[in-house]
Amino acid sequence: MSDAMKVYAFCNSGSGTEWQIWIAMAETGQVITQHCSSSRNWGIHDVGPEWKQEAYEKALGEGFAVEYIIVDDRQGPPAEVVEAHRVLGAKAAAERQEATK
Repeated sequence: MSDAMKVYAFCNSGSGTEWQIWIAMAETGQVITQHCSSSRNWGIHDVGPEWKQEAYEKALGEGFAVEYIIVDDRQGPPAEVVEAHRVLGAKAAAERQEATK
């Protein structure tokens, strides 16, 4: 399964908060799903492919592998994945702006 799309699931809120924002992001930068969860354990469940199967299948089909990033200091996916997400967002914003002209 080495050529499968990698998905990074991580908490974007830090460990000091009661509620946590969890995000599952493909290596392309595409956000697959996100969820506000009451704890780390629920967050792992809430963005997992078992719970969000439809979102994963719609975005990626069947070939993917989820890597959960479990840390206490807002660590997210690798820098190149964050950059890919930024580029996707900038492209979408430019397209929206162009559509309003």
